Amino acid sequence: MSTHFNSIKLSNIIIFIFCLTVCLGCVNDDDYDIPPIANCEETEFSVTKTLDEIFNQTTIEVTQYKQPDIIEAYVTSNDQFGNFRQILHLQNATGTRGFSIPIAVNDLYTSFNPGRKVYVRLENTFTQIHFDALKIGNKAIDAVTGQSYLDKIPPTNYKNIIINTCKIIDEDKLVTPLRINEITDAYLNTLIELKDVQFEEAALGKTLYDANTDVGGGTNYLISDISEESIAFRTLFSANFANNLVPDGNGTIRGVLGKFNNTYQLMIRNLSDLQLNNERKRIGFAENITGTKTTIATVRDYFNGNDVKIFDDVYIEGVITLSGIDYGNASERVAFIQDETAGIALRLSSKTSLKQGYKVKVNLKDAVLLNLKGLLYANLVQYKKVAFLEENSPLPTPKIISINDLNSNAFQAQLVQLENVQFEEETGTFKGERILTNCKQNFLLRTEKTASFAKENYPDKNGTITGIASVNKNPVLLIRNLSDVSEMVNERCVPMGDLSEKIFFSELADPDNNSKARFIEIYNAEDKPLDLRNWVIERYTNDSETVSTSIDLTGVTIAPKQAFVIAVDAVEFEKVYGFAPDMDGTSTGPAGSNGDDNMVLKDPNDKIIDIFGVIGKDGSGTNHEFEDGRAYRKALVVKGNPIYTFSEWEIWNDTGGDGTTKKPQNAPADFTPGIR
Repeated sequence: MSTHFNSIKLSNIIIFIFCLTVCLGCVNDDDYDIPPIANCEETEFSVTKTLDEIFNQTTIEVTQYKQPDIIEAYVTSNDQFGNFRQILHLQNATGTRGFSIPIAVNDLYTSFNPGRKVYVRLENTFTQIHFDALKIGNKAIDAVTGQSYLDKIPPTNYKNIIINTCKIIDEDKLVTPLRINEITDAYLNTLIELKDVQFEEAALGKTLYDANTDVGGGTNYLISDISEESIAFRTLFSANFANNLVPDGNGTIRGVLGKFNNTYQLMIRNLSDLQLNNERKRIGFAENITGTKTTIATVRDYFNGNDVKIFDDVYIEGVITLSGIDYGNASERVAFIQDETAGIALRLSSKTSLKQGYKVKVNLKDAVLLNLKGLLYANLVQYKKVAFLEENSPLPTPKIISINDLNSNAFQAQLVQLENVQFEEETGTFKGERILTNCKQNFLLRTEKTASFAKENYPDKNGTITGIASVNKNPVLLIRNLSDVSEMVNERCVPMGDLSEKIFFSELADPDNNSKARFIEIYNAEDKPLDLRNWVIERYTNDSETVSTSIDLTGVTIAPKQAFVIAVDAVEFEKVYGFAPDMDGTSTGPAGSNGDDNMVLKDPNDKIIDIFGVIGKDGSGTNHEFEDGRAYRKALVVKGNPIYTFSEWEIWNDTGGDGTTKKPQNAPADFTPGIR
C-alpha cells in the first residue's frame, strides 16, 4: 500500500513540474498562441437582426441602440500581430457586410481568433456609419469641439457585448476573392483576397512600414493588378512585421478592406496574408497574345466609314511612337502604334501604360474601329489585348512628307517629318493649334494643354519638324517632345501671302452703255483678313489657252466678309458709281474684258482657287458669256471653285447660251460693285 501511494505521488510531481515548465515557457514567449476554449459549452442566443438590417438603419450620427437585439458575426481580424490595435473586425458568414468594434483592451486575440463565431448584444451600444462603414462602440465627447464621436468599448463591458461561441469556421469560407475593380463599399470591414497583385515599383526595396513616409502612424503603398487598377496597402508602425521588406513578387494578398475618406485601404493581419511568390508581372499587359498576324494597313482597310467590330482573331505587332503618358500631348488613354505598313491610334479603356519605344503585340479580335474627329482608332482593353515584347525598341524612321501630304491625311498616325517650315507667328507658346508654313502652304500643329511643353515658347526659326500625322477635325501634326523641333534653327522664309479657298469672283461687269465702267469684284468669305501677296488674276482672252494678261495682287489685303473692286478705269468708275474702286486696272488687264473671256484666280502656290469660264473656249454664245452684261455670283456660294459651274452664277448678256438672260445691262443701275 505504502509503495503504491509513493509511486502515485512521484508521478503527480513529475506531471506538475512538466506543466509548470510549459506554462513558464508560454509566459516568456512574445508570440502568444490563441488558447482554445476548453470544455466549451455552447451558449445559444436568439438572433433578432441581420447585419444588413443594422447597417441600413444606422446613420453618420453617433446613436444609442436601445433595442435588445442580437446579431451574429464572425471574427476576421484581431490585434495578434500589431497591425490592428484595440479593434476587432467582424462580418457575416457570406462576406457581404462587415463592421468594426473598437475595444479599450490589448491582446484581444486571446479571446477572439479569426473564424470565431460570436454574438453581439446591441442594446445600449452606440452605432455610426463612419467612412461608409458600420462601427459599433461607445459614445464620447470631444473636450475641445464638444462633438460626439464613437469611442472604444471599456474593458469592463466588452465581454457582455461580444459573446464567444464554440464554433470556428475555416476563414477560407469567409474570405471573398475579388479583383481590385470589383471593390465596393459593401465589402468594407470584410475579409477579401486580391489575386494577381503586386506592390508598386516605388515600394520595392523598402520596408512595409517606413518612418520616412509615415502618415498617421502607418505607411501606405499602392498595390496593382494587371488591369492597372490599384488600392492602398497600409501597415502600422506597431505591426510586428513592420520592418520586413516589401515583397517583389506577384500573387495574392488577403486582408481587411477599410476606407479613409474616399480612399480604399487593405490591411493584412500577418505575413501569411502575403502570398506574393510568383514572378513579377508587367502591369497593364496581357501575358500572351494569340491569333494570326496581320498588318496595320490591312486593319485600316477594315474600316468602312462606320464603327466596325473586328471578328477575326488577328493581331498586329509594332512600336509605340507616341503615348499620352510620356509628355502629355494626347489623352492618357491614347497611344499611336506603327509597323512597316502604316500607323493607327489605340484608344484604351483606361489610362495606358504604353510608352514610346515599347514594342507590343495587339490582338484585335472584338476590338472596335471608330472615327473620332477624323482620326481612326482601335478601341480595346489594354491588359486583355496588348502583350509587351520589349522596351527601347528602335522607332520607325520618320517619313519626309510635304505639307500637301499632311493636309491630305495620307500618312495618318505615322511618324513624319516636314522640312523648311516655321511658325507663322514669330513668337508664342505651343499650347493649342498653331499655324506653320513654308511660306507657300500652311498646316496645323496641335498641342494639348496637358503637354509638359504646352507653355514653352516655340522656336522662331525655320527648319525641320518631326511628329505624328493626326487629325482633330482637320489634319494636324502632334510633336512628342521638344526634341521634335530642335532642328528649327535656320533663317525664316518670307511669307507668300495667305492661303484660302474662301475667296472668289463675285461680280464681273461689261456695261452695255459704258465700256470704261467695266470692273472685276472678288470677295473674302473668311472671318479674317486675307493677305493676297503673290496672288494673281489671269485673263484668257477669247479661246486662248495661255494667259493673255494678269494682275498681281501683292499689297492687297481684303477685310473679312468684304468685296474688293478692280476697275478698268478708276476715274470713270468713280464718276459712274459714286465711289472710288479698290484698285485701278488697265484697259488691257483682266478688268478690261469685253465679256467673252475666261478668268482665273490663283494663290501663291499657282493653285487655281476660282475660275469663270472654260479655258480654251470663247465665251460668245455660251453659258459663260457676259458681253454687254453682267456675271453675278449667287449668294449661296461661300468659296471658290476651280471648275466652272454655271449653276453658281446669274448671267446677263446680249447673245449668251441657254440659261443666261439675254438682256444687256447698263451702269450704274444694273450693277452692285462693293456689295455682296
